Amino acid sequence: MSITNSPIRISRSFKTGGTLLTDNNSWNRDGDHAARVFSANGGMWYAEGGNDDIHVTHITGGDEALHVNCAVLNPKLVEGAQRDLGIDFSKRVANKEDYRLIRIATPTLWDSLAVTILRHAVQAGKAQHSIKKLREHMGEKVTHDGGTYYLMPTPQRMLDATDAQLNRLGLFFFKSALKAAAAWCLNTDIDLQTVSHEELFHDLLMIPRVGPWTAGVVVCDVTNDFSYYPLDDRTIFSRVRELSANDWPADRHRFADEWRRQAGDNLSSYTTMVLANWGDQAA
Repeated sequence: MSITNSPIRISRSFKTGGTLLTDNNSWNRDGDHAARVFSANGGMWYAEGGNDDIHVTHITGGDEALHVNCAVLNPKLVEGAQRDLGIDFSKRVANKEDYRLIRIATPTLWDSLAVTILRHAVQAGKAQHSIKKLREHMGEKVTHDGGTYYLMPTPQRMLDATDAQLNRLGLFFFKSALKAAAAWCLNTDIDLQTVSHEELFHDLLMIPRVGPWTAGVVVCDVTNDFSYYPLDDRTIFSRVRELSANDWPADRHRFADEWRRQAGDNLSSYTTMVLANWGDQAA
């Protein structure tokens, strides 16, 4: 009864209905719309979408196709969420035999690590601002379809950054973590298509200043397996308590244990659905 994840192979362009997940802070958000430029498979790609429409297109470079995870949300899973968790997703998928949930996994470990390191230490709004500054001042500029975007600076660019540069960007506090992650990425040959998620999680913990929270979020981000999401995180804790008609523990660690127990084999699917910000306000 879990979400059915079907990779979609995109050679040049892809368009579909459904909801685009934009939990990664690399998305440029404007109301319900979000857009992002990213590198993958030696090429550059542009993605945009919102609650009803998703469009992914190739910009330049690279010979390989992009694989995007398309999760089909079926009625039985919606029924299970209401039964197990007290969260009603039925109106979101009303009159549909299935509903597409699209999440573009971050294609590189470095991009995911850099964003997650910044996100972990500060509030969401400030993290977004820090990520934006890092991209704009140290990353490659990309113009597409009338918009201007910036890629994450390369790991080597981060290693070459001086203390003065990072200090001017307000990133000096993150210096050692970012540089350790950059050095690790330049010296690892992990294949995200074949590595087990558990092995990847433990490999990430070998990076200095990367703990279970950061490692878990990165695994989710690059694999779309949200069973590794840190369930005591404020985002899911607050959202579940807002959406669910059930009573949940007020302590975040007890909440995480209870969510894991009640979700059971559907842990990744239910967590993904909540992070998609679906559901109706509990009465």
